[in-house]
Formats: sequence, C-alpha cells, structure tokens
Amino acid sequence: MRRIVACAAALAALAAVASPVTAAAPKAPEAPGRWQGSVSPRYAASAVYDSARRQVVLIGGRSQKAAGGFGDTWTWDGTRWAERVPMGNGPSGRYDAQMAYHEAARQVVLFGGFNDASFGYLGDTWTWDGKRWTSRAGTAPPNRRYASMVYDPERRQVVLFGGFGGDASTPETAASADYLGDTWTWDGARWTKRAGAGPSPRRNAHMVYDAAAGKVVLFGGYGAGTDPYLADTWTWDGVRWVQQAGAGPSGRTGAGMVYDAATRDVVLFGGYNIDKGPTGTGWAPTETYLADTWTWNAGRWTKRGAGPSGREDAQLAYDATARQVLLFGGQSQPAAPGNVRLGDGRTVLADTWTWDGRAWARRATTGPHGRVGANLVYAAGARKVLLFGGIYAYSPDEELDDSWTWSGGRWTQTASVTPPERQTTHVAYHAAARQVLLFGGYDSVPRGDTWTWNGAGWVERSGTAPSARNRAAMAYDAAARHVLLFGGTARDYSPTASFSSTVYLADTWTWDGAKWTQRSGTAPPARADAPMAYDEARRQVVLFGGYAEVRGPGGTPYGGSNQFLGDTWTWDGAKWAQRSGAGPSPRREAQMVYDPVTRRVVLFGGYTLAGAAVYHADTWTWDGARWTKVSGPSPRGRSGASMVYDPASRQVVLFGGMYFDTTERYLADTWTWDGRRWTQRSGAGPGPRAYAAMVADPGSKNVLLFGGLGDLKVTGRYLGDTWTWDGRRWVRRTGIGPSARRDGAAVYDAATGEALLVGGTGAFGNVGETWRW
Repeated sequence: MRRIVACAAALAALAAVASPVTAAAPKAPEAPGRWQGSVSPRYAASAVYDSARRQVVLIGGRSQKAAGGFGDTWTWDGTRWAERVPMGNGPSGRYDAQMAYHEAARQVVLFGGFNDASFGYLGDTWTWDGKRWTSRAGTAPPNRRYASMVYDPERRQVVLFGGFGGDASTPETAASADYLGDTWTWDGARWTKRAGAGPSPRRNAHMVYDAAAGKVVLFGGYGAGTDPYLADTWTWDGVRWVQQAGAGPSGRTGAGMVYDAATRDVVLFGGYNIDKGPTGTGWAPTETYLADTWTWNAGRWTKRGAGPSGREDAQLAYDATARQVLLFGGQSQPAAPGNVRLGDGRTVLADTWTWDGRAWARRATTGPHGRVGANLVYAAGARKVLLFGGIYAYSPDEELDDSWTWSGGRWTQTASVTPPERQTTHVAYHAAARQVLLFGGYDSVPRGDTWTWNGAGWVERSGTAPSARNRAAMAYDAAARHVLLFGGTARDYSPTASFSSTVYLADTWTWDGAKWTQRSGTAPPARADAPMAYDEARRQVVLFGGYAEVRGPGGTPYGGSNQFLGDTWTWDGAKWAQRSGAGPSPRREAQMVYDPVTRRVVLFGGYTLAGAAVYHADTWTWDGARWTKVSGPSPRGRSGASMVYDPASRQVVLFGGMYFDTTERYLADTWTWDGRRWTQRSGAGPGPRAYAAMVADPGSKNVLLFGGLGDLKVTGRYLGDTWTWDGRRWVRRTGIGPSARRDGAAVYDAATGEALLVGGTGAFGNVGETWRW
C-alpha cells in the first residue's frame, strides 16, 4: 500500500513563516477570500476579442490528460488572465468550437464543438455579455465541429458554414462521413437557416470577412470523395453564395487566412494536401506542406513571392498597431534542426514572420516555443497580439499554458511560466529574500528543477542544484537566512539497478535566495518522509525519523529491510548534530510544527509497517534538549493528516488523515493543541480525507484547507473543495477554485500576504498550475 505524505516539509516550514519574529507583516490580500489562478495547459481552445469589454475571451480546449474538454472561461485584459465562470455555470466542456464577436449585439457567440468523453458533437449556442454565459434556445444548426464562422458587420450578423457532424459509428475519414454544407446566420437573438446553392459540404474551410468588398470570402477546406482537398472560392453577400471563377490556390486545408486592413487584401498562406496521383495508377500518396502566399482583392487571387517554409496550422493575425500580418509557428513533415517532433512524424515550428503587403520578413529569433493548436488574437485595447497555449508534442503529451504578446517587433512573455506538473513537491518561504522557493517533486520520475515566486510569477533558476528527488525534508532556517533541504528519494538508473529501484538520499543543501550550496560534514542517514521544522527558540532546524530501505545487488530489496527511523537531528546553520535520549518510536509521515506559545516543537502521529501497519496516536514536544511525551486525550493514530500552527488563534490545528484496518479509513475530525492538551472541535467541516493542502493565512486570520483524497472505494475521489478555519469553526468557501487534487503544495507568501497552492495529482494525473488565495 503506497503512502505519500502531502508536502509535510512545506507545512512544517510554515511555523517559521507565521511566527512573530521571522514573518514579515502581511499586507491585505489583493482579493481576500477567493482563489486567483492561471489557465491550465490546453490546445484547441476558442478565443476572440470582445471590443465592448476590451478583453480577450477564451473558453474550452483539450488536454491529453483529461477526456471531454474544458468548460472554463477566462478573460485577458491586456496584462493578466482572470477566470470568470465556475465549471457547470456555462457551456459544457468542449474543444474545436466556433466563436465570434457580434459587434452590434455586443456579445460573444459560441456554437458547437466536440466532447470526446462521450464522443459528442455539440449544437448548443451560448452568448457572453462580459459577466455571464446565456444559453440560447430555439432553432439552431445541427451538431458539429470544424465549422467556419465569422462576423459580417455589413449585415450585422454572424455567418456559419459547414463543418463535420459525424457520430461514433462514422469515422471522419470515411467516404460516408457527415460533411455539412449548410449556411446559418445569427442576428444576436436567433439563428436563421439560409436557403440556396452554395459551397459543397466540407470541414475546415478558410473563411474571413473582406471589408473592402463588404463580403465574406470562403476558400477550400476538406470534403468527402476521392479528392477531398478543395480549391474553390466563394463569396457571401448576405443573401447568396457566389462561386468565383479564375485561377487561385491549389486545394488544401490547414492554411492561414486573414484580412489585411492596411492593404485591403485577404491574405492566405500555406496549408496541407495529399496528392494521390491519377486514379487507378497505384501511386503512393504524397503529403505536401505548402509554402505559397496568395492575396484576394477585387474578385481575384494573386500569387505572391516566397516566404516562410511549407507548413499547416500556422497562426495568423492582423496586427492593427503595426499594420502588418503576423505569422507564428505551425507544423510540417520533415524534421528540422531545433524543432520538436509531435510524435507522429510531424515537426512543430517556432519561427515568426510579418507580411507588410509586399513581402514576408522573418522577425524574432527568440520567443515562444513551437506549437500547434494555439490561440492568436489581436487585442485592440492593449494594442498587442496575444498568443496563448497550444501543444508541441503528443507523446509525451506537452500542452502549453504560456502567454506571449507581440508588440514593437518582439515577443514578450506576459505571465510567468508555470512549473511543470508534479506532486509531493517541496516549498518554503525564504523570509530574507522575500520569495517562495519550489524544488523537485515527482511526475513519473523525480524532478530536480528550482523555481522562485516573486509575488507575480515563477522564475526558473539555473546553476548547481540538488539532484532530482521527492519526499525530501525542507524548511526555512531564519537564523542562518537560508532554506535547508535534506534527503528524499530518487530512482536508481544505474546499469545494475532495476527500473523500480529507489535510492534514498542523505545530502544536505542550502538555498540563500540566489543559489544552492551543498553542505559537507556528518549528516543524518539517508531517508524520506521525515518531518522537519524550524525551532525559533533555539534558532535551529529539527529533523525526526522517516523511512529508508536497504537494497542488495541490482537494487533488489532485502527481505524485512524496511527501516522506519526514530533518530533526532538538529541543524545550527552550519552542521548537523545527532541528539541522544529517548523519544518517539520510529515512524514515517509524522506531522511536526513549531509552537511559539510554548516555544517547543510538537510532533504527532505517523505510521510504522511491521507485518501490519501501526498508526501512532502519541504526541511529543521538543524543548531543544529532550523529547517529552504528552499524556491525556489524543487524536486517533493516522498518517496523511494536515497540521499547521495558526498564529491568529495561537493554537496548532490538525485535520483529517487516514488509517488502515481491514480497509482504508478516512478521517474528518478537527483537533486543536493549546500547548498542554488536545481538544476535539465539534461542528460541521470538511468531509473525510487525507493528504489535503493546509496553510495558515495570517492575512485573513484563517487556516486554509484545500482538496485531498477521499474514500478510495469511490472511483476518482479527488477532492476540490476549499475551507477556512477561524479558530472556532470551519466555513466552506464557494466560487472558482483549483481542480480536485491531493498532494498539492501550500505555502504562505508573507511578502504579498497571499497563500499559494501549486501542483498535486488529480484524476487525470499530476497538475502544475499555481493558485493564490
């Protein structure tokens, strides 16, 4: 039975942060009592600029880690993202949906899309007024994805054409697939199906509004039949479609097409097709990534000069500030130096080009990572082009959550890169440097990256660092003004080790706010899951117990080699010292915090495995010289509990955890320690759970608890609820919040007066986004 403690080192470190001596005076949070997060990694989302509210609106998208698609809504005001609508109070999860801004109605219109959890093609219509989504009833287009949709300001209507509306029994590549060729218009209140002949059924047609001609222009796309790559051009005048004669681009899909207001041209670049050769010849299909540029003006196409290399799915947007068309990225077949393969033979590109109406110019040499499935939108209010998200590899899946702006001829990252997904990461607040430090964790393999949070975003730090690990001990040493890291576990990839071999580490490192330094000298034996806390009265860090294994040749565990440790060590800022004398019995996953009222370190619980699991219910205090066992009523033995010192109530607060008898049992009891005894607190509170994130928030004078793992008999029982403890009772906090998870790392940032939550693991794997409270 695998047990992983939820950021024990992080919670232990909070005692030093919250104490009157070491913590900076907190300022009032920017928005007390609610979560503020960041957009999770995704691709194939829908985004459009809302000129009435002067913000970009983004909804949906997908991740390889989660089926179904996202249903969350975010707005970008030119500086930062803000989540607007909780899941369930708007459109359902989806991707490949169509979205346009209806200028006359001052509304964003969303239609259709796809949800792969139920193989559902969607046909619902929603409008966004800047505050809420409204579901619009009435006659509507049939369900579909891959439709083309654009706003026609001349007729004050949104035009929708075609798409694909298959079902689970009809693959999209089948000749009988349900390609659609219907035209619909939305006037701000209702859909109207438009009769008359028009383009043949197809999906992924290229469609924009041509302001010079006052018409919608449609080109190409992918249809049914033996030659599915279409090359026809049509215009829509609000009443009828008219096919345009004359030579033009070859058949394709995946091209970029945008209206250039400076030159009054429609600009088309690149795309993809397959040349199957003459019918019946048996020629092998030839995949072609196109590199031609065409402009449409006054009813005809004109081929223009050379530019970017051949590709499909490049992102194009018109930059009204620079009066140029901007092109970024895309994907192509040949492997190119410096680019990343998607995993299916294609390559993602990361080059940036601008079109001034006469020629292409390659621009930035540094900027966003290559990607496809991103969103590129001109934000008129900010006078910048915004690039968000996308994916650059399918195996392993690597969705992106970064935001970049293009302005003044260069890319600028507008929000910090979020540390990659992980669980059981190590966090601590460095009071002297006024920064949160994050190191390591686990995501299929241990991580060894270092990040600091400066109050606005994360910055990855380079240089010499500890090796990759998780379940280490980490705490802030206020006297020495450094963060102390000790031990943990890592995989053994030596030639003689099995894949599952685990190495237990015994190295000591300190972080001074700028760099890691490995410390030499006598140190505790290797271990993981050891609690560690800063003893403010003695100006030293205390470490107790933990777990290790002795392994034989090739990494094979010896029989009965489980080592539950019961030794005590102190760190004085320069060296370790082992402390003698009786104390708690050997164990792992005990909880330990510093109590400034009694000026002692308090230790509770943990477990030992000796044939059967033993869950300890004893409480001990450390006065700098010896351990003292406390008598009297006590919480039930457990592991995976959450425990923190609450400076507002001047008590230690313990909640939940789990134990095992014939099955796993999850606890929901709350206890407070006043320095002499435990008191069980009554009243409703969070449901049973273990491995919840808990942190003292002096700014709001509350203890904050989020998520955890509930009863494993209920499939996927990862919890995502938020609670605050004011010293007397629990209050459930509603509204937008992080996704359900266990093992999230929580820490209080005294510099900003905010609590942070980062990482953890949920039903679809590890997560990496950061949330502030």
